[in-house]
Formats: sequence, structure tokens, C-alpha cells
Amino acid sequence: MQALITLVRPFLLIVAHRAGPEHLPASRFLLALVVAGHISIYLAGMLALDVAPPRAVMLPFLDAATQAAFFSALLMGLGLQERLLQTLTAVFGADIVLNTVSVPLALFGTAEPGAPGASVIALVTIVVMLWSLGVKGHILRHAAGFPYFVGVAIALGFFVGFLALDIALYGTPS
Repeated sequence: MQALITLVRPFLLIVAHRAGPEHLPASRFLLALVVAGHISIYLAGMLALDVAPPRAVMLPFLDAATQAAFFSALLMGLGLQERLLQTLTAVFGADIVLNTVSVPLALFGTAEPGAPGASVIALVTIVVMLWSLGVKGHILRHAAGFPYFVGVAIALGFFVGFLALDIALYGTPS
């Protein structure tokens, strides 16, 4: 259990805006581990929410590939490729933490709209989604030196672009 806490703690600190990607080791093994964890939790969430099979199976891989390509192109374009491993590790590790919170919320959110607590669950889900954008902005601030709100705007642009890609490939979710 202590090993798991040691592994997860740096990502919790990043999500809490108390550490940046520079506090992570530049390790290909750790990056592969968090990418696998990110895809697994994303896929579990898609399956738990009864998302149609092609979308449920492909979106976790598409998300991982587009995030990796986006952050890689951004950092390489800025001449900061030496920060790439740590940045990608931070992005995917933070996603694991946030998806671990948002998947149960999404499952509870499928209840009847008038059910007790449905409004609270919807509000908490929105807060987690906004916090996710803030975490990406925080990571970009540390990795690329952008002001926090510029990083958040870039993260929002990526999120909107990914949603557009999802809809273009699989249509509007039902």
C-alpha cells in the first residue's frame, strides 16, 4: 500500500497545484505506466457508462494519442523537448486522478434528473471538469512558462478540439 501511495502522491500534488511536472522523474517507464493507467480508467468509465462499443474502445486511445501529440508539438515548437517526458507523465497522471473522481460521479449522474442529489452531482461534475482545465493550465505554466490563464485557455482549446474530433468520428453522443 505504501508503494501505491508513493506512486500516486506526486500526481495528487500536481492536481492540487502544489507541484509541477519538474517534480517527476524523466522516466519512460513511468510515462508508459501512467499512459496505460489513463487508458484503463478511461476505458472502464466508457464501459461503465454503456457508451457504444466503437466509441468506448477507441476514445481512450484517441485521447492518449491526441494529448501526446498536442503536448509534444507544443513543447517541441517552443524548443522545450527536454521537458516532454515529465510533462506527459504529469498530464496523464493527473488525468488518472481526475478520472478516478469523475467516473463515479458520471455513474451517479445517470440517475433521474429530479432525483435527490442530482443537482449536486451535476455541479460537482462541472467543478471537476473545470478543475481538470486548471490542472492542465498549471502543468503548462510549469512546463512551458505560460501564464496560468493562457495555459487554461490552451487546455480549453484542446478540450473543444477533442470534442469536435469525437463528434466528427462517432457522431453526437446519445
